Amino acid sequence: MTAIRVVVADIPVMIRDLIREALADQHDLVIVGEAEEREEAVRIAIDQRADVLITECKTEQLPKRYQELLLRLPTLGILSILSDGGSAELYTLKLDLQRIESIGMAELLAALRMLGKGQALS
Repeated sequence: MTAIRVVVADIPVMIRDLIREALADQHDLVIVGEAEEREEAVRIAIDQRADVLITECKTEQLPKRYQELLLRLPTLGILSILSDGGSAELYTLKLDLQRIESIGMAELLAALRMLGKGQALS
Protein backbone atom coordinates (compact mmCIF):
# COMPACT_ATOMS: atom_id res chain seq x y z
CA MET A 1 0.00 0.00 0.00
CA THR A 2 1.28 3.44 -0.92
CA ALA A 3 1.53 5.87 1.98
CA ILE A 4 -0.45 9.10 1.97
CA ARG A 5 2.04 11.95 1.53
CA VAL A 6 1.44 14.84 3.95
CA VAL A 7 2.85 18.37 4.06
CA VAL A 8 2.47 20.36 7.30
CA ALA A 9 2.56 24.12 6.82
CA ASP A 10 1.98 27.44 8.48
CA ILE A 11 1.06 25.86 11.83
CA PRO A 12 2.32 26.84 15.29
CA VAL A 13 5.19 24.67 16.50
CA MET A 14 3.20 23.11 19.34
CA ILE A 15 0.44 21.89 17.00
CA ARG A 16 3.00 20.79 14.41
CA ASP A 17 4.77 18.71 17.06
CA LEU A 18 1.46 17.06 18.03
CA ILE A 19 0.72 16.24 14.40
CA ARG A 20 4.22 14.87 13.87
CA GLU A 21 3.87 12.71 16.99
CA ALA A 22 0.42 11.45 15.94
CA LEU A 23 1.65 10.48 12.47
CA ALA A 24 4.89 8.88 13.67
CA ASP A 25 3.35 5.44 14.18
CA GLN A 26 0.85 5.64 11.29
CA HIS A 27 2.31 3.48 8.54
CA ASP A 28 -0.10 4.75 5.90
CA LEU A 29 0.63 8.47 6.58
CA VAL A 30 4.05 10.03 6.03
CA ILE A 31 5.13 13.65 6.42
CA VAL A 32 7.11 14.53 3.29
CA GLY A 33 7.70 18.18 4.16
CA GLU A 34 7.15 21.03 6.58
CA ALA A 35 6.97 24.74 5.84
CA GLU A 36 6.76 27.94 7.84
CA GLU A 37 5.03 29.98 5.12
CA ARG A 38 2.53 29.46 2.30
CA GLU A 39 4.91 29.91 -0.63
CA GLU A 40 7.29 27.32 0.80
CA ALA A 41 4.33 24.99 1.45
CA VAL A 42 3.18 25.31 -2.15
CA ARG A 43 6.66 24.53 -3.46
CA ILE A 44 7.04 21.50 -1.19
CA ALA A 45 3.56 20.19 -2.00
CA ILE A 46 4.31 20.38 -5.73
CA ASP A 47 7.85 18.97 -5.47
CA GLN A 48 6.80 16.10 -3.19
CA ARG A 49 3.52 15.40 -4.99
CA ALA A 50 1.66 15.67 -1.71
CA ASP A 51 -1.71 14.02 -1.19
CA VAL A 52 -2.66 16.21 1.76
CA LEU A 53 -1.64 19.64 3.05
CA ILE A 54 -2.34 20.45 6.71
CA THR A 55 -2.42 24.16 7.49
CA GLU A 56 -3.96 26.65 9.88
CA CYS A 57 -6.32 29.41 8.78
CA LYS A 58 -7.37 32.40 10.79
CA THR A 59 -10.66 32.72 8.89
CA GLU A 60 -13.13 30.26 7.45
CA GLN A 61 -11.90 30.92 3.92
CA LEU A 62 -9.06 29.06 2.27
CA PRO A 63 -6.28 31.49 1.25
CA LYS A 64 -6.14 32.25 -2.48
CA ARG A 65 -2.66 30.74 -2.83
CA TYR A 66 -3.96 27.40 -1.54
CA GLN A 67 -6.98 27.60 -3.84
CA GLU A 68 -4.52 28.00 -6.72
CA LEU A 69 -2.55 25.00 -5.42
CA LEU A 70 -5.69 22.86 -5.60
CA LEU A 71 -5.99 23.76 -9.27
CA ARG A 72 -2.36 22.82 -9.86
CA LEU A 73 -2.57 19.54 -7.90
CA PRO A 74 -6.06 18.20 -8.64
CA THR A 75 -5.71 15.19 -6.33
CA LEU A 76 -4.58 17.25 -3.32
CA GLY A 77 -6.74 17.55 -0.23
CA ILE A 78 -6.29 20.38 2.28
CA LEU A 79 -7.07 20.08 5.97
CA SER A 80 -7.33 23.58 7.39
CA ILE A 81 -7.29 23.76 11.18
CA LEU A 82 -9.08 26.91 12.27
CA SER A 83 -7.33 29.25 14.68
CA ASP A 84 -9.82 28.41 17.40
CA GLY A 85 -7.99 25.06 17.54
CA GLY A 86 -11.21 23.12 17.99
CA SER A 87 -12.43 22.72 14.42
CA ALA A 88 -11.14 22.14 10.92
CA GLU A 89 -12.25 22.37 7.31
CA LEU A 90 -11.50 20.02 4.42
CA TYR A 91 -11.03 21.24 0.86
CA THR A 92 -10.64 19.41 -2.43
CA LEU A 93 -10.38 20.61 -6.03
CA LYS A 94 -14.12 21.22 -6.08
CA LEU A 95 -13.44 23.74 -3.29
CA ASP A 96 -15.84 21.58 -1.37
CA LEU A 97 -16.00 22.38 2.30
CA GLN A 98 -16.73 19.90 5.03
CA ARG A 99 -16.68 21.11 8.60
CA ILE A 100 -15.32 19.05 11.47
CA GLU A 101 -16.95 20.44 14.59
CA SER A 102 -14.51 18.87 17.01
CA ILE A 103 -10.94 18.12 15.86
CA GLY A 104 -8.92 15.77 18.00
CA MET A 105 -6.10 13.46 16.89
CA ALA A 106 -8.50 10.65 15.95
CA GLU A 107 -10.53 13.01 13.75
CA LEU A 108 -7.37 14.49 12.26
CA LEU A 109 -6.06 11.02 11.31
CA ALA A 110 -9.43 10.01 9.80
CA ALA A 111 -9.57 13.26 7.79
CA LEU A 112 -6.01 12.77 6.49
CA ARG A 113 -6.84 9.27 5.31
CA MET A 114 -10.03 10.38 3.58
CA LEU A 115 -8.33 13.33 1.87
CA GLY A 116 -5.39 11.15 0.85
CA LYS A 117 -7.75 8.69 -0.79
CA GLY A 118 -9.78 11.43 -2.46
CA GLN A 119 -12.91 10.58 -0.48
CA ALA A 120 -15.39 12.68 1.42
CA LEU A 121 -15.86 12.25 5.13
CA SER A 122 -18.95 10.40 6.17
